[in-house]
Order: sequence, then structure tokens, then C-alpha cells
Amino acid sequence: KIRKMTSKLENHCIICGYGNTGEHIVDEMIATQRPFIVIEKNPDRIALLQSRNILALERDVLLDETLIEAGIQRAAGLVTTLGADKDNLLIVISARELNPKLRIISRGIETHIHQKLKKAGADSVISSNKIGGLRMVSELVRPHVVTFLDKMLRTKNEKGDNVRIDEIVFKSESTLINKTLGDTNICNQHSVQVLAY
Repeated sequence: KIRKMTSKLENHCIICGYGNTGEHIVDEMIATQRPFIVIEKNPDRIALLQSRNILALERDVLLDETLIEAGIQRAAGLVTTLGADKDNLLIVISARELNPKLRIISRGIETHIHQKLKKAGADSVISSNKIGGLRMVSELVRPHVVTFLDKMLRTKNEKGDNVRIDEIVFKSESTLINKTLGDTNICNQHSVQVLAY
């Protein structure tokens, strides 16, 4: 059943690891209704994912065949959140080799490894320790700004969905090309607010 569901995935995200960070990534992927699959080898975590009806493979993510089984050639992105930098580095190298067009985001624990992860093929490297520290300072010195941003991200629209800021890329054949925002009528037709272009 899982193989059948996996074979239908396209333009999805592969999440490598379902630890503390992976859990938050999964929650956000669900909230934004993005297709994804989780690769995790811990059976207890797999059971938790299955209890939430989340598509997951109980496999060793360090093996190329696991990434292939997760549909890496058809995937749009990959996030690796493992607890060891060397494991994340190996996944980045394999993923980049298997799909050169893939957007790859890697966790980086030690700051000296960030450049190596980027050289190996990561589009972006995130240090959760650094982000956590910056957030704590923001809470300390500019709490009102942080509160505003948090409220904005938790705000719900008329349907009860969370409001999100998103990025949209228009293809060259789009009818919106070479028009002013007013001429497109995009805000009225699609209930969106344009922040920047």
C-alpha cells in the first residue's frame, strides 16, 4: 500500500528524520497542504506517524535505494534533520546526485560544517540552535514585533485556515506577465494580498 502511494507522489518533499525538528516540519507541511513523505528508521516514531495517517517509510535514509523508493527523482524538495552533521552531509551528497534539480535544505549543528553542506549540494543550511538563540533575544529585546509576527502566522481566514506568506513563480507564458497589479485584478479574483514582487 505504501509503495503504491509513494509511486503516485510528484513534486513532493522528502523529510529525512522525524525527531523534534522533523515533527515541526511535518506539522507545517500538513498546515500548508503540501505533499510529502517521511523517512524514519525508528519503529516507535513510524507507529506515531502511522497513527496520524502520515505517509512514511521505515528505512535507513542513508541508503540511495531508500531515497529512490521515496520518489526522489520526482520530488521537488528534501529536508534532512538528522542529529549528526556527517549523516546530513551524506544525504545531501546522495540527494544532489540522484536529482540535480531538487531543492535541498539541511540541518547543520556545527557552524564549521555549513559550508561543506553547501558545497555538497544543500541550497540552504539551517542551524536550529542559532535560530533558537536569535528568537530568544528577539523575545527579550523586541517582544511586540515577535508577538505581531506570531499572531500573523496564527491568524485564520474565513474558512478557518491559517494565513501564510507564500512565494509564487509565474511562467513566461502566464497572462499576468507585463501587466500592472491593478490590471491583473489578482487580489479580488484569488483573495490574496500581494506584499512584494
